[in-house]
Amino acid sequence: MTVNGSNRLQMILAFLWMLLLGLDIWLSLSPGVTPPYKFEQSDKFYHTGMYFLLSLLPFVYSINITKATFLSLISLMVGIILECMQFFVPFREFSIMDICANELGILLGLIVGVRIRRYLFGKGIIYVLSSSLF
Repeated sequence: MTVNGSNRLQMILAFLWMLLLGLDIWLSLSPGVTPPYKFEQSDKFYHTGMYFLLSLLPFVYSINITKATFLSLISLMVGIILECMQFFVPFREFSIMDICANELGILLGLIVGVRIRRYLFGKGIIYVLSSSLF
Protein backbone atom coordinates (compact mmCIF):
# COMPACT_ATOMS: atom_id res chain seq x y z
CA MET A 1 0.00 0.00 0.00
CA THR A 2 1.42 3.35 -0.99
CA VAL A 3 0.76 6.52 0.91
CA ASN A 4 0.47 9.74 -1.06
CA GLY A 5 1.31 13.15 0.39
CA SER A 6 -2.18 14.06 1.60
CA ASN A 7 -2.72 10.67 3.28
CA ARG A 8 0.70 10.98 4.90
CA LEU A 9 -0.30 14.39 6.27
CA GLN A 10 -3.56 12.88 7.57
CA MET A 11 -1.61 10.14 9.32
CA ILE A 12 0.83 12.60 10.87
CA LEU A 13 -1.97 14.84 12.16
CA ALA A 14 -3.92 11.85 13.51
CA PHE A 15 -0.76 10.62 15.26
CA LEU A 16 -0.19 14.11 16.67
CA TRP A 17 -3.76 14.12 18.04
CA MET A 18 -3.21 10.75 19.74
CA LEU A 19 0.15 11.93 21.07
CA LEU A 20 -1.41 15.09 22.53
CA LEU A 21 -4.21 13.06 24.10
CA GLY A 22 -1.67 10.72 25.68
CA LEU A 23 0.39 13.68 26.90
CA ASP A 24 -2.71 15.25 28.42
CA ILE A 25 -3.56 12.02 30.25
CA TRP A 26 0.00 11.67 31.54
CA LEU A 27 0.25 15.31 32.67
CA SER A 28 -3.18 15.20 34.32
CA LEU A 29 -2.48 12.06 36.32
CA SER A 30 1.16 12.70 37.28
CA PRO A 31 1.63 13.90 40.84
CA GLY A 32 3.25 17.29 41.28
CA VAL A 33 3.52 18.29 37.60
CA THR A 34 3.71 22.08 37.26
CA PRO A 35 3.58 24.27 34.15
CA PRO A 36 6.99 25.18 32.68
CA TYR A 37 6.23 28.91 32.82
CA LYS A 38 4.27 29.92 35.88
CA PHE A 39 2.19 33.04 36.09
CA GLU A 40 -1.15 33.63 37.74
CA GLN A 41 -3.67 31.14 36.36
CA SER A 42 -1.06 29.77 33.92
CA ASP A 43 -2.55 26.29 34.18
CA LYS A 44 -5.81 27.64 32.69
CA PHE A 45 -3.85 28.92 29.71
CA TYR A 46 -2.27 25.47 29.23
CA HIS A 47 -5.63 23.69 29.62
CA THR A 48 -7.22 25.94 27.00
CA GLY A 49 -4.31 25.48 24.59
CA MET A 50 -4.21 21.69 24.92
CA TYR A 51 -7.93 21.26 24.41
CA PHE A 52 -7.94 23.78 21.57
CA LEU A 53 -5.46 21.55 19.72
CA LEU A 54 -7.34 18.37 20.64
CA SER A 55 -10.51 19.91 19.19
CA LEU A 56 -8.93 21.55 16.14
CA LEU A 57 -6.82 18.71 14.76
CA PRO A 58 -9.70 16.34 13.89
CA PHE A 59 -11.28 19.06 11.75
CA VAL A 60 -8.05 19.42 9.79
CA TYR A 61 -7.24 15.74 9.19
CA SER A 62 -10.72 14.16 9.02
CA ILE A 63 -12.84 14.59 5.92
CA ASN A 64 -15.96 13.67 7.91
CA ILE A 65 -17.23 16.60 9.99
CA THR A 66 -19.40 14.34 12.16
CA LYS A 67 -16.37 12.28 13.17
CA ALA A 68 -14.35 15.44 13.80
CA THR A 69 -17.08 16.83 16.06
CA PHE A 70 -17.35 13.48 17.85
CA LEU A 71 -13.60 13.43 18.54
CA SER A 72 -13.78 16.98 19.88
CA LEU A 73 -16.57 15.99 22.25
CA ILE A 74 -14.62 12.87 23.28
CA SER A 75 -11.74 15.20 24.18
CA LEU A 76 -14.12 17.18 26.38
CA MET A 77 -15.32 14.04 28.17
CA VAL A 78 -11.72 12.89 28.68
CA GLY A 79 -10.90 16.28 30.21
CA ILE A 80 -13.80 16.07 32.66
CA ILE A 81 -12.93 12.49 33.64
CA LEU A 82 -9.25 13.36 34.10
CA GLU A 83 -10.12 16.34 36.24
CA CYS A 84 -12.35 14.17 38.44
CA MET A 85 -9.59 11.56 38.73
CA GLN A 86 -7.30 14.21 40.18
CA PHE A 87 -9.20 13.77 43.47
CA PHE A 88 -7.16 10.59 43.87
CA VAL A 89 -3.74 11.81 42.65
CA PRO A 90 -1.31 13.07 45.30
CA PHE A 91 -0.49 16.79 45.08
CA ARG A 92 -3.28 17.34 42.53
CA GLU A 93 -6.73 18.77 43.07
CA PHE A 94 -10.03 18.95 41.25
CA SER A 95 -10.82 22.36 39.77
CA ILE A 96 -14.06 23.37 38.09
CA MET A 97 -12.12 26.26 36.51
CA ASP A 98 -9.83 23.74 34.78
CA ILE A 99 -12.91 22.09 33.29
CA CYS A 100 -14.12 25.52 32.14
CA ALA A 101 -10.70 26.17 30.54
CA ASN A 102 -10.95 22.78 28.78
CA GLU A 103 -14.42 23.68 27.52
CA LEU A 104 -13.19 27.05 26.27
CA GLY A 105 -10.39 25.32 24.36
CA ILE A 106 -12.84 22.83 22.83
CA LEU A 107 -15.21 25.63 21.80
CA LEU A 108 -12.41 27.68 20.23
CA GLY A 109 -11.12 24.57 18.45
CA LEU A 110 -14.60 23.84 17.07
CA ILE A 111 -15.02 27.41 15.81
CA VAL A 112 -11.56 27.61 14.23
CA GLY A 113 -11.84 24.04 12.90
CA VAL A 114 -15.11 24.74 11.11
CA ARG A 115 -13.65 27.92 9.60
CA ILE A 116 -10.55 26.07 8.42
CA ARG A 117 -12.75 23.38 6.84
CA ARG A 118 -14.76 26.04 4.99
CA TYR A 119 -11.52 27.56 3.72
CA LEU A 120 -10.12 24.17 2.64
CA PHE A 121 -13.39 23.24 0.89
CA GLY A 122 -13.45 26.62 -0.83
CA LYS A 123 -9.92 26.10 -2.16
CA GLY A 124 -10.66 22.49 -3.11
CA ILE A 125 -7.84 21.28 -0.86
CA ILE A 126 -9.96 19.06 1.36
CA TYR A 127 -11.16 17.01 -1.62
CA VAL A 128 -7.59 15.82 -2.02
CA LEU A 129 -7.89 14.00 1.31
CA SER A 130 -9.26 10.72 0.05
CA SER A 131 -10.37 9.09 3.30
CA SER A 132 -10.74 9.74 6.97
CA LEU A 133 -8.55 7.88 9.44
CA PHE A 134 -10.94 8.43 12.33
